[in-house]
Amino acid sequence: EDAKRAIRESIVYPTKRPDLFPLGWPKGILLYGPPGCGKTLLAAAAAAEIEGYFINVDAAAMMSKWLGEAEKNVAKLFSMAHTLSLNEGVSVILFIDEIDSLLGTRSSEVGGEVRVKNQFLTEMDGINGKLRKSQLYVIGATNKPWSLEAGFLRRFQKRIYVTLPDKASRLNLFNQYTAALRRDNGFKQEDLAKLAEGYSASDIKDMCQSAQLRVVNEL
Repeated sequence: EDAKRAIRESIVYPTKRPDLFPLGWPKGILLYGPPGCGKTLLAAAAAAEIEGYFINVDAAAMMSKWLGEAEKNVAKLFSMAHTLSLNEGVSVILFIDEIDSLLGTRSSEVGGEVRVKNQFLTEMDGINGKLRKSQLYVIGATNKPWSLEAGFLRRFQKRIYVTLPDKASRLNLFNQYTAALRRDNGFKQEDLAKLAEGYSASDIKDMCQSAQLRVVNEL
């Protein structure tokens, strides 16, 4: 709920009522936390809420062995997002997964990696500066926020910690994932929600699938 509230404050409210934000709003948002807790899903849900475009990019796929190709990929990506936002008149969420692979600290960097980082910084400064009124948001997701350099963290003004699910969320997840299954009369979601403390949302889905597979094997 904390992560959803932070997403509403950063994306949904400014999109629907920009007149309430004379000082602007954060365009760079970093989602960090344990894997399997729904960071990608949160970003996609935000795009659906504002009826905008959702562009999902894998940071590792943007890198290239060819000189100058990777920074061109970054420039093309932002150019496409700007074009969609300005020409179509809709909000665009540019979601970059595993952003630490693109912007992480490395002990020995080669020239290409430095140029990619500089290009990304330039693009981020553009949406936070002269294009601050545009409806383009950049959301980065990482499981290792400590590997990001301070200069990049500064560009992500809003940093949201996506936690492991609490008991109420775990109960909700068990209800969702077992709704399509035939459940025994003695099945108690509340007990499972207690036992699954410390599990991620992805772990809970895997547990339900494993139980289903056991039944299939018996059949």
